Amino acid sequence: MNKYRLLFAISFIINFIVFPAISSAADITANGYTLSMVNISQSGDSLEVSGRLEYGPTCSNLKLAIRLQSDKGTHKTINCMVKDAGTGSSLFEGSSKIKKNESLTWTVEDVKTKCMGN
Repeated sequence: MNKYRLLFAISFIINFIVFPAISSAADITANGYTLSMVNISQSGDSLEVSGRLEYGPTCSNLKLAIRLQSDKGTHKTINCMVKDAGTGSSLFEGSSKIKKNESLTWTVEDVKTKCMGN
């Protein structure tokens, strides 16, 4: 039995070493829209944000401007487009370039929305 515990512990540690850090925010509400399962991940020189738009007014092309802040005070805004927002649950994702080999922890600071068409 100890052999299995050791294997589990080793695989658990390897997952933290091999896979990039991911932070997750609680549900966010902005201008009547609810964003859930918001995830921020950093890999190399790429910063990515993704999640699900749950509720909100109807908009055929909704622009989300998600402002992130790092643990070192760096700010980055990532824009995401959501088609047919407010008609059901929709996924969103976006990315931006950052300095390579700089490991930071990111959190959502603000979300702005703009309907680009009805």
